[in-house]
Amino acid sequence: MSVAKAVIGGGLAAAVYFYAPSELDADAVVRTVKPFCYGMALFCGGIAAIAAVGTLVLGSMYGSLIEGNTFKIDEYVHQQPSMAQRAQVVLLNRLNVGSHVANKSASIALEDAESPFVPSLRVTSKAGSRAGATGFKAPAEAIVVGTIRMGFGHHRIAYAATSWALGAGRPTYFHDLLNVDSPEAQLIIDMDKLYSKGSRMATELGGPVEKLWGMITKNGDENSLRVFYQMAEHLRPLMQAIPRSTPIIATHCFVGMLAVSLGFKHVINLVIDNYAQWFIVVPGAYNLVQGPSNYHNLLRMGVPADRLVLAGHWIPKDLVDNIEFDCELRKQRARARQPRRILIPVGGAGAQKTFVSQFIQALGSHVAEGKVQLMLNAGDHEHMRVAFAEALAAIGVSDYAVVDSMEGVHEYAERLRSGVEPTHAVTLFAFKQYFPAVATAGWLARSRPDGSGASVAVACASRRQPTSSPASPTCSRASRPSLLSTRCPS
Repeated sequence: MSVAKAVIGGGLAAAVYFYAPSELDADAVVRTVKPFCYGMALFCGGIAAIAAVGTLVLGSMYGSLIEGNTFKIDEYVHQQPSMAQRAQVVLLNRLNVGSHVANKSASIALEDAESPFVPSLRVTSKAGSRAGATGFKAPAEAIVVGTIRMGFGHHRIAYAATSWALGAGRPTYFHDLLNVDSPEAQLIIDMDKLYSKGSRMATELGGPVEKLWGMITKNGDENSLRVFYQMAEHLRPLMQAIPRSTPIIATHCFVGMLAVSLGFKHVINLVIDNYAQWFIVVPGAYNLVQGPSNYHNLLRMGVPADRLVLAGHWIPKDLVDNIEFDCELRKQRARARQPRRILIPVGGAGAQKTFVSQFIQALGSHVAEGKVQLMLNAGDHEHMRVAFAEALAAIGVSDYAVVDSMEGVHEYAERLRSGVEPTHAVTLFAFKQYFPAVATAGWLARSRPDGSGASVAVACASRRQPTSSPASPTCSRASRPSLLSTRCPS
């Protein structure tokens, strides 16, 4: 119950009690209702009083909370928060960090080792946590791509960014804040668990619950930025050991805010959402957005134009380099009326169970007729693997291939690229490890000169002929000196 509703309810009840005509006192109904109204007035008035006192007490703590912050969020959003907004920030910060006390000067030593999955990519972690790792010493020309495993999207964007940095010949470090085992990393884990649980419940329950969840997650006003930045101030030890001159590419706003808080000189925030909200913006960083709508909406909100860039989509270099050739092969498959390949990956929160199950059932007749081949990527979500299996059983598909390792993904993709059709109309990808869950979609969405078309999940229809021969497909955009791709060919 909000304070306003409590005040209104109490006022109405008090009005009935105190201002009902005296001649009605003899009425039995009135005699019954008036004591109830008196009690309601006291109850609502009490709630309003408690809320008012709580707002004043919490709001008065706002100044001490933000004292010492590196960046002044109130100045950035051109708004001084009301007492209610101040109280909200203090309360939500308490819920986020609990009793954790920010140690802004503490530093956690880091180490790095070569990724077992991506050649030349260095992966950081807390010193002493990984066999064979060496102490972190980034050279002057290094680039750090900072991310957080919250679902799959942040890591997919991060791996896309690293592909461009590696392609440019720069020493590249993949810095996931959750790899730095610490109380600060645990703060992020606890927050993500709450979000993932809420997302799954809202999707499964649907209706008013899903609508309410949408309202909560889309209410990204100025206060959301205040709350997120305040939490970032607690995370400083996770990046304290990185030299301040090192460029930071952030694929999660916490990473960007943390870098700004620490005083890094070159911070790029890859804005992960196309719905303009304050908390996806990193004050003090260059904010790169994917589409013009988001760009203009953020400008209207007040994000400085000199720190906002319309950049395009976050796509791995390999896909961009070969996109024209791949699209030509897709068109060849379409002209030959070969089965359409549909790749259905789930997100990291695993919140699409109902939708994807219904989608698979809707495709049942097309699969049976040989018109469609399905690649179902359950990631590392056991409940999604079960949901896929149940959806397939519902359409009468019991014989399907299962791939459960990165080696299996490579073998499957290479067979397609050599022109061999899948052994089954449906292939289910389900993993125990995290990296295959993230990387499989991107790996399957590629074609090779000697193979067949990729899935339609990332298909981009080109209206031009390939710029190279089938023997050596390249993209005319590949020579651009950029860490990020631009849009599909027009």
